[in-house]
Amino acid sequence: MGTAGTSLRAYYTLTDSKDHASDEQLLRRPRQSGGIVNVAANWKVTPNIHLFGRIDNLLNAEYEEILGYGTMGITGYIGVKIGNSGY
Repeated sequence: MGTAGTSLRAYYTLTDSKDHASDEQLLRRPRQSGGIVNVAANWKVTPNIHLFGRIDNLLNAEYEEILGYGTMGITGYIGVKIGNSGY
């Protein structure tokens, strides 16, 4: 979505960590029970003030990037950038 100074992005990641020949999980590969959805937005309030936000793991998927180490659930970030920036 793009109007003057505004943007919205969405990302979807699906990782299959099975050996299809043996139907076994691969070692040292991300493990997840579904896809991961992330969204991010930027808003140019003035030429020198930008608001931004991001939500990671929007669907609160349970997955492991490394075997035995879980990852965070749904997580949000917001911020303000002041100054002449490259947005």
